[in-house]
Amino acid sequence: MNALTIQNTGNEMLIRFDRSIFDETYLMALIKRLEIEATAQAAQVSPTIDQMANEIDNSWWAKNGDDFLKDVKR
Repeated sequence: MNALTIQNTGNEMLIRFDRSIFDETYLMALIKRLEIEATAQAAQVSPTIDQMANEIDNSWWAKNGDDFLKDVKR
């Protein structure tokens, strides 16, 4: 199995994760993030806010990305 697979079934998309690669804590955080994204879209959040969030995210990764990923094999 691949690390993850995505299947489009019409109105739904099924995402399967290889449990040996992704731990439950990571997946729960990812699901929470997706729920937040869905709520923001439903609330029709201003594109300016989304742009600000992306800038904050990019800034965090620029400052912390190497340290955060230091133990990940490439």
